[in-house]
Amino acid sequence: MARAQERPPVILDLIGLAVAFNSLWLLMMQVPFALVIRYCVVAREEAYLERKFGDVYRGYPSRIRRWL
Repeated sequence: MARAQERPPVILDLIGLAVAFNSLWLLMMQVPFALVIRYCVVAREEAYLERKFGDVYRGYPSRIRRWL
């Protein structure tokens, strides 16, 4: 259910792994990882999707939140 309500779902996956492995180091790495994903990957991908799909894509971010 969470995957359908969040963009990008990989952040939830990594938080789950940190909790499952009881790894504070992995949990602490989420902040820099999330920043890199947000500003280096997601921003470029969203610009591309907006160019490719136009109005259809513009409605998507308003329906699905980016993070939890």
